[in-house]
Amino acid sequence: MAGIYWSHVLEKICMALWYVLLIFCVWVMIRFGLGGFLEGGLSGVGSFLIALPFGVLAGLVGWRLFAPALADGITHLLFGGSEKLKAPPPLLSPCAGMIAAGRLEEAREALLELRRQYPNSPEVAELLFQLFESSGDREGQIATIETYFQTSDRQPGAANVMLLLAYADLVGKGAVPLLRSESGRSIYRAVEKRELQNRLRALTGNEKSSA
Repeated sequence: MAGIYWSHVLEKICMALWYVLLIFCVWVMIRFGLGGFLEGGLSGVGSFLIALPFGVLAGLVGWRLFAPALADGITHLLFGGSEKLKAPPPLLSPCAGMIAAGRLEEAREALLELRRQYPNSPEVAELLFQLFESSGDREGQIATIETYFQTSDRQPGAANVMLLLAYADLVGKGAVPLLRSESGRSIYRAVEKRELQNRLRALTGNEKSSA
């Protein structure tokens, strides 16, 4: 556990250093670039030439820090709405009400029927998982997740990550192959991929420490 903790600390320190480098490059670029523009003449050209490599470096560092999130946002802006229109989520409120009222068997039958109709819906899988969690059925929880992730055309959604993390909690190192394959898929946003990769590091770190 100590190794996992320090790996997370090191990751945060590295990210902080990237931001410090970006701020420094931008400061130098403004200081010499703007100063050179205002001075003019040969001294101004010299200041501009000093600022130029720092401007290039600032652009590279900025791309390293922000490009994944920017690309992810643009992708979801362009295609997220059309994906939701193609496959509208099923109506789950009645099932959620049954679970809240303790009518678990009735909710189970309804959700299994919804799963037959919408096998690629993360919302259906999540609610069915919550039902088995409420009844203390660990095997049902595991089977729900494994059945859902066998579908090849799964819809995007936060429930996917929730189910994967819950699966890791339930089966431990046995979840590594599934998390590894899912973390590389394009249906996940950059922040979701980071969550999966962090859990993978924790699981593989535990595996190494126990070896």
